[in-house]
Amino acid sequence: VVLAGQGAPVVTDTTPRSTSNMGWKIYFWVFTSFSVLGLVVVFSRFVSLLKPADWMGFLLIIFSMLSLYSYIFKKPLFIPRWWKVFL
Repeated sequence: VVLAGQGAPVVTDTTPRSTSNMGWKIYFWVFTSFSVLGLVVVFSRFVSLLKPADWMGFLLIIFSMLSLYSYIFKKPLFIPRWWKVFL
């Protein structure tokens, strides 16, 4: 709001700054817990019924967990060229 005679308003950025990745860390641990639990159940009961697509899915889940870990905890696990190819 500009009042008469005060000039241009000062724009303040009210978006919250992410000082910590607590939400991402919670998401990572929930995602990892459910993924590991699911893998344990599948491997303990249905390993004989798995198809090649299932194995690819497991690899994708593991890769996703590693990627998310790398992003959240700022630990580079893969070279930048890998991301260009994968994405």
